[in-house]
Amino acid sequence: MNLPLSLWTLEGISKLASCVGVPIAVDALTTSKTRLTFARVCVQVTSNSPLPEEIFYSVDGKSSPLCVQYDWKPERCTQCGSIMHPPILCPKDPVLKT
Repeated sequence: MNLPLSLWTLEGISKLASCVGVPIAVDALTTSKTRLTFARVCVQVTSNSPLPEEIFYSVDGKSSPLCVQYDWKPERCTQCGSIMHPPILCPKDPVLKT
């Protein structure tokens, strides 16, 4: 991870996570700074939230990219865009699938 130590704080990590969604929790290893190879953050997203592969941060006026990886990405229904059900169970699908 190419994140400067000056941003390796709960406030800094939370601000970065806000580029993806609403930060909910940070894992213990991230909080204690015992694993500095990556930060793990639980982030709440909506069904139409973009899930960027890269975000940018700025230190001393210099913008730098930061790779974002996901443990899990919600699958969107191709019929209505919801993440609450798969396409085969979509209530808006006029064709009953068996």
